[in-house]
Amino acid sequence: MKNKKSKKLKLDKRFGHYSFAIGVLIAVILGLAGSVGFSDTTKQGLFSLLVLLGIVIGLLNITGKETKEFVLSAGVLVIISLLALNLKVFHDVLYVGSVLVDLLRAIISFTFPAVIIVSVKNIWRLAKT
Repeated sequence: MKNKKSKKLKLDKRFGHYSFAIGVLIAVILGLAGSVGFSDTTKQGLFSLLVLLGIVIGLLNITGKETKEFVLSAGVLVIISLLALNLKVFHDVLYVGSVLVDLLRAIISFTFPAVIIVSVKNIWRLAKT
């Protein structure tokens, strides 16, 4: 029974790692999408996939030991990215400004759901103890 559970955990971990790698790749692609010229429907589909991958990572990829570091690091990343977007820090940067804005939006779409899920899981764990 324990061996079967161990295999399932390894499969879940691997799926989480692949989800993270795919999410980062899609975020980079979306960062370049403004210059490539994807249609709005394609962008919406890719952003939806990023949100879904963020949920998968939050559920499968972050363990109890990693929770504190993940929430701190990813939370700061989301906050700084949102601040940069709201202050329009990169809007006037020549050539790469729009790419950086699209990349930040993709990173937020990918990271935000994972931070929420991991935070809720941690609050639930703390409430149980």
